[in-house]
Amino acid sequence: MKVVNVKFISVEIMKFSRDDLFLRINFTDGVENRNIEKQTDLSKIDEFVRTIIGEVRIIEKNANRSTTNSFLDDAMMILFENDEELEERLANVFRRIKEDVRKTRTQKLAQNYLQNITNMQNAKYIIY
Repeated sequence: MKVVNVKFISVEIMKFSRDDLFLRINFTDGVENRNIEKQTDLSKIDEFVRTIIGEVRIIEKNANRSTTNSFLDDAMMILFENDEELEERLANVFRRIKEDVRKTRTQKLAQNYLQNITNMQNAKYIIY
């Protein structure tokens, strides 16, 4: 049986515009850093978090699949660091992103609007 420990590292905003939000979720399994790229509007954060966790499980299962024919080699346990708090921690990061996006989109002054959009496209949120 293989045990894979997954740790979420950060969330980056890849593309931000008036209508689109593309995120890159970075995580590691201790061997290799991986990421998921998703388009979202963050309207249903709890559902989005469960989707991300499910996709990470699938990615790790495919990446760590054994090529032997042994039953025990095919069994895999995927553990997340701080599993009890993981959904809440991810949801908090996505809520912060949603709030920052809302502030940028509803900005009334035009003088720094383009600069704020550029800053949002490169924003990185660390997952604690």
